[in-house]
Amino acid sequence: MDIGIFGGTFNPIHNGHLIVAEQIRERFDLPRIYFVPSSVPPHKEGPVLSGEHRINMVNLATDLNPCFYSSSIEVDRGGDSYTIDTICEIKKDFGKGHNLYFIIGADAFKDIHAWKDCHRLLTACKFIVISRPGVGLKKSVADITALLAKLKLALVLKMIDKQKDADPPYSYKIEKHRSDIFFVPVPQIDISSTRIRSLVKEGMSIRYQVPDSVELYIKRNGLYTE
Repeated sequence: MDIGIFGGTFNPIHNGHLIVAEQIRERFDLPRIYFVPSSVPPHKEGPVLSGEHRINMVNLATDLNPCFYSSSIEVDRGGDSYTIDTICEIKKDFGKGHNLYFIIGADAFKDIHAWKDCHRLLTACKFIVISRPGVGLKKSVADITALLAKLKLALVLKMIDKQKDADPPYSYKIEKHRSDIFFVPVPQIDISSTRIRSLVKEGMSIRYQVPDSVELYIKRNGLYTE
């Protein structure tokens, strides 16, 4: 079975996350996508809401989609969240015969060289690199190709689409390690967790930016008011 893994702080989860996940689910025909809130993201600065609240909001946000699941694997483990540890644990739990697709923004993927055991990580799962506001995929392809070359990893371009001059999505294979990286354009929705937190703090509406159940949870628990 092919399984999508969507990691992030989800502080809070919002409709942009859900729209992107649904696009990826449909594009790659994934029967399941797991949303995995991080415990303590090592590459992010600033305060992050407790794992319990973020897990609860992810549960609420994914409840109405039968293909969406939440996982507390990183929050339960505690400490710094490293993707390689999560991928290895998920592979162990599911056993053999499953392909894991890790969904990540192009802005985050360009820093993959700084991640723990990046070489091993690139062979442990497939990557779906999605476009991000201000980060075009064509430039990302060039930047990441140069980056991986420094890591002594060669990329071979294989087009997913029939036309050779087609726009992304592109599929890349890491030649030496038989891993796959897919570059996929997704709708650029101007919603961010940072903006949502600011709106709540200012006493402004976040309706239509998060699921109604998440909005109600934030209000009931007085989150992001300070």
